[in-house]
Parts: sequence; C-alpha cells; structure tokens
Amino acid sequence: MRSEHDFADNPRRDELFAKEAFSRFVASRHGTPKWEPGPRSQAPDFWLTLGERRFAVEVTQVMEPLDIGSRTTTGRGARAALDRAVRELRGGAQAAGLLRGFYHIHVCPLPDLRAVLPELQRRLFEYLQVTANSSAAERKKLWRGSRGQCWSVEKIHEGSPALAESMSLGDAKWEGEVREELPQLLAERLADKREKVRTIREEVILLLVDAYHYADSPDWLQAIGNLDASRFHTVARVFSDHDCQILSLCGR
Repeated sequence: MRSEHDFADNPRRDELFAKEAFSRFVASRHGTPKWEPGPRSQAPDFWLTLGERRFAVEVTQVMEPLDIGSRTTTGRGARAALDRAVRELRGGAQAAGLLRGFYHIHVCPLPDLRAVLPELQRRLFEYLQVTANSSAAERKKLWRGSRGQCWSVEKIHEGSPALAESMSLGDAKWEGEVREELPQLLAERLADKREKVRTIREEVILLLVDAYHYADSPDWLQAIGNLDASRFHTVARVFSDHDCQILSLCGR
C-alpha cells in the first residue's frame, strides 16, 4: 500500500505511481502498454503507445491547500516537513538506544514545526525512557496546538524495535464541503494542464493523483461532470493501491 508520505520528498514519485496504476488498468483491457519518458522541462510527462496509437500523458496531484497557523502550504509541503521531522526523531531515538519496542507516533502540521521540534524530541525521548521496560503503554500527547493540532505517541508492544508514524493533514469535511471544494480543485488542475499541453498535437491522457482523500468515487464523477474536459482523450483518477477510476473518456 502507498503511504501518506510516499510523494513528499520526490516530486517524480506521483508520476511513477500514476504511470504504474494506469499501466495495470490498461494492461487488463488493451494489452501491454509501451511507455517513454517525456522531456523533463516541458509537457508531457510520458508518451504512451497502445497498438498504433500514441498518447501524451500528463500527471498532476489533486490536493487541498492547508492552513497552518499564519501561513498556507500544500499537502505535499506538509507531508515533506512531517516526513523530515519523523526521520529526525526516529534517527535520534535509534542513536540514543531508546527504541525498546514498537512505538507509534501520530503527527500533523504545526506552525513553526522546526522551532518546536527540540521540545517534541525531549518529550518523546522522556516517554521512550519511561516505557522502556513496559510491554505496552498508554498513548501520551506530545503536543496540542491552539488550533487543535495534536501529536501523540504510544508503545504498542515490546518486540520489533521501531517508531512507526501516521499523519493527519486536515480536518474532517462535511459532504457539502467536499462537493463544493472538489470541483474547484479539479477545475484548477484541468485549466493548468490545458495550458501546458496546448502545443501538443497528439491526444492527451490526464492522470489525477488523488491526494485529496475526502471524496469517494461518485463525488469525483459528479465533480468532473460539470467541467470542460474536452481537451483530454481520457481523464483518470489514480489512488490507493494503484487503483484507477476513469472520470472522462473522449471528452465526455
């Protein structure tokens, strides 16, 4: 399974994930696809050959901007910052010999994360020391921000020394919020990609990496249904464990 932070530290990972997901989808229906990399400095991301037909393939993430304190970042940026922080904490705990069991840490975006990281490390290391000889221990909050952000740690069992993480990047959304927000996000991505592929003569396939996480398949179909996707031969959503959902085919 793809983890929450797989795309965070390498912007090419979403392209490779989308390529693999769409390859599996196409291969199950049309035979083995042939892929070629596109030019690095301009569209498309890939060229795809199916039989006698050649397509340009563009990949983009669909994600919401995240409001973190007084600034705004993207899902990718928040994941990258959290991934770096967890790696530092894990490395420090391993170097200090404090991982005596399997621990789970839950993290989320915080304002001025770099500034509070030393205090987070102090609290984490204190918990690791206190629970070193325990078979398991109750969850402890490491940090709770004024906006409700919460970091916590829990000792799960005494075997397999490790510090595994989970991340939450946004608040829960009402169904109405999702139905209002998703079409706006999709419209932005479609407009951006229309501009990038305007000089390409070949048919274009657009792969949308779902980093939004709030909407189900019917929500995506409803959102795309009211948008102009006529420039693209295919618009597909790729998500989860290399799953693929066709949202628009031949501009419909």
